[in-house]
This record gives sequence, structure tokens and C-alpha cells, in this order.
Amino acid sequence: MTTRTGEESKAADPAISAAEPRPPLAELDLAPLERVLALQRTVGNQAVGRVLARLRVSWSTPASAQATATATRSRLQTLLLPYMTNHPRRIVRNTAELFTGSSPLLTLDAITERSDSAIQVVSPTAPGWVVPGRHAAFFVGATMNNVRFNDKDLIGTLRGTTMFVRGHDSSGNTESLEDMANTVVHECSHFFVSQYGELPQSATSASSFDRYADEFRAYWVEGQWGDLPDAERAVRIRRHLVGTQGDPTSGYGALRTAYWAAGPNAFRTRVDALTGPLGFNLTNSIRLHRLWQLFGEQAAGRATVDDLVFAIARLPPVERAEAARSTLIRGFETAIGGEGAPRVRAALSAPTSADYVGRVNPSRSAAINRFLGAIIIGTPEALKRTYEALSREDRRTITRNPAFMVFVDHHQLDSALRAAIWAMTETWSASQFDAMTTFVDALRRARQETSSGTVTGVPDYVTQALAGLHDYSRWTFFSWSREGAMREYVDVLPRPVANEIRERLRA
Repeated sequence: MTTRTGEESKAADPAISAAEPRPPLAELDLAPLERVLALQRTVGNQAVGRVLARLRVSWSTPASAQATATATRSRLQTLLLPYMTNHPRRIVRNTAELFTGSSPLLTLDAITERSDSAIQVVSPTAPGWVVPGRHAAFFVGATMNNVRFNDKDLIGTLRGTTMFVRGHDSSGNTESLEDMANTVVHECSHFFVSQYGELPQSATSASSFDRYADEFRAYWVEGQWGDLPDAERAVRIRRHLVGTQGDPTSGYGALRTAYWAAGPNAFRTRVDALTGPLGFNLTNSIRLHRLWQLFGEQAAGRATVDDLVFAIARLPPVERAEAARSTLIRGFETAIGGEGAPRVRAALSAPTSADYVGRVNPSRSAAINRFLGAIIIGTPEALKRTYEALSREDRRTITRNPAFMVFVDHHQLDSALRAAIWAMTETWSASQFDAMTTFVDALRRARQETSSGTVTGVPDYVTQALAGLHDYSRWTFFSWSREGAMREYVDVLPRPVANEIRERLRA
């Protein structure tokens, strides 16, 4: 829960209860919102922000409270989400994606103070933790037929998958779109922390370091102090959360008490050492969240390692880099075990530079993308079929393309398949894929016979397989597979035999 003045509360979520009947809709006055929307169409969001800053709202009667709620709900959809979608900060744009699309992860709705709040907070049905003067009674949605108790300065809170936003402060002053966007970003940070379970005590202890780290992260990403250097930013957030020693009204009560406690103070030491946000998905990315979900599905047998590698390959470079650094993702990766773990790690560790990302498929060819997908799967027939479907221009794009070659190295760990891919893409011939496969199979046979001591020279079947390779295919094997197939299948043979094969490849 976010308040404009400061402290957040994570008290148990009270149930929404039935309240008084809904007043007539005819009493709702939406004229101010209509004027705002008309202004937006003519002069844009900046002018809208200036007008909204001068608007004040009321909730003194059921009709006015519902009118305010209806206006807030409309503003969330017609103004706030478009504003966030086009925001210069990537995290704000990412957060907007959580609420849009055909199947949004989260939904937005209004929360508004009830006209009878003063009565509700002293009623016998109010929860025991409600304190008159500090808490208020709210309703969610556009109809005052439910009650929810929160801090009176509430401006936003997320329950389940619904983000409730108050379009104004506790004095009735309309919140700017920027302030509302920061509120949504802040609350979504809390949502992801709770989803991933990386700070488990945040949900159970208001004085724990996990709670501090959770709040620290939310304030860090929301942008309130985003223009400050990191060190100063951390100090400002810490001061906001723990307050000052002599001011009992400053900071967050439980965090302030824990921080300023006398004597040896491990909590204060950890707080002072925190200079940046913790946890996975610091950019509120739906793509990183779906990757996390996909790891869970893979562990449950509902997805494959191929699905994971595909998802990783489609991540924007900056998000792939974040996933690669994440201890949460590393734990999932380790749990896969077997051949899957190194495949996932290789995909995560692929370069993120523009020289790599922008040049693997610079024309964004759909046919090249299908070939890249076949490389991830590694089925020979699919590799040949998708390569043969490439146009001459597409083949020219990937031939000796360093970025494409790095992609192959990170997404196909089988050295024999890599050698066959190099032979095919260098000669523009799928038949050379088969010829290289035959050659590697012959080397495998020679390696097995070496173990039994029966290889004294280059076997005839290796000579025959070598004869089926185009000069360019032999060159790619000798030059590009030194750390792969050459090491695995040639270097392990008796030295005279290996040297002879090298000479024939180089000829």
C-alpha cells in the first residue's frame, strides 16, 4: 500500500463487506472529466496535467463519492495507461504492459474514501487495528457498496491481481499522471517481490530487513528520486523509511524503531549496507515474469528446456542480462540438471551488445528466425528444411556472419551439429550437412576403435567420408571447430592418425 505522506501498511487484507444501497446514477457529475478528455484531444497530456492539478474532488455525499470513483476509473483507463505506455522511462512502459493486451496480468480500478468514513472507522464492525484519525474507510470500484479500511493517506494498493488507485490525495487534490504512474510502478514492485518469495519476511514482519529491502526496492524503481546519483538515492530512501531518531512521527514506525534501537544493531548494519535494490525483475517486465513462470512449468513437466531457451532468446538484451545475473534464475537453472542446465546457461550468457543482437538477423527475416529456432531445437531435418527455405539474400546475411556464429555457439551445444551447420551455411548446400554428419559419424567410429587398440592408421571409412566433403566444408571443420568437434573426435585419436586427418582437412 502506498501513501502520499509515507508509511505503508501490510496488515491482513480485510474482507470487502456489503454497505449501504447504491445512490441513483443520475446524481453523478462527470462534467469535469469530460472537459479533461476534450482538452487531452486538443492540447495533450501536459496541459491536462496542469488542469488536473487545479481540480479538487469531493466524497462528502454518496453521490459525490461515486462520481469521484467513476472519474478516477475512467482516468485510469483513458489517461493513465496511455501516459504510461508512452513514458520515457522503460520501467513505466513495462508496467503499463502488465495491464494491457488480450490477457493482462493485472487490472486497474479505483479506490475512493466513503462518504461515511468517519462513522465506519468507529463502528463495532471495524477491525481492531483501525485507529480513528489514522485510518479511513474506502470502497473499491465505482459503487459505494463495499468497505475497505486503510491508511487515510492511501493513494494506491494492490490486492490479488487488482491494483486500486486513488486519483487524489486525502485533501482532495487531484494526483498528477506522473505521481499516479509512480504509484503503480511502486506497487507492482511489491507484487513481484511477493510472487518470487525472495524476501519472505516482508509479508510477516514489519520490522524485518526483508520488509525494509522490499520498500527500498519499490521506492528505488518508482522514480521519485531517480535523478539522483545512486549513493545519494539510497540515502534519501533510507531516511524516508527509517526517519530520524528524535522524531517519532518520521519514517515507517516499525522500521524506525528497529533502526534506532540502542546497543548492537545488526538490522541497522544491514540497512546501511544496502545501496541498491534486491531481487529479480527490477524492471517490472512481463517477459521476465513469464520466464519465471516458464521455469516453474518446466519443473512441473508442462514445459521443456527448448521452451525455456526460446523464451530466453526472445528477451530484450537488457532483460536477458538481468535474468543471467539473477540468483533466483540460477537456482531454477541448477535444478534442471543434466544437459538442460548448460543449455539454459549458454542461452542466458549470449552477448548483449548491439553488434551481436542487431546483426544476427538484421533484416528481421521471418525465414531466418525459423532457421534460428531450428538451431535451438537441433533436429537435423528441421535444420535442413528451414535452411533450404532461405532466400539467397538470407543465406548471404548469415554466411560468415560473426553474430550468427555466436548465436549458434550459444544455442546449439552439440559440436557435431555445429560442424554440420557450418558446412551447410558455408556451401549453401543441405547435402553438405549430411556429408559432415557422415564424416563425424566416421570419426566417432574411429574413436571407439581407438579405445580397443585397433586403429593404426586413418581408416578407409574416414577417408571415404572425408572425400564427400566440399573444400569449404573441410575448411570450416578445421578452422571453426577447433574447440568443438576437432577436439572431441580428432584430437582423441592416436597422434599420427590425428595429424594425418588434420593435413587432409587443411589440404
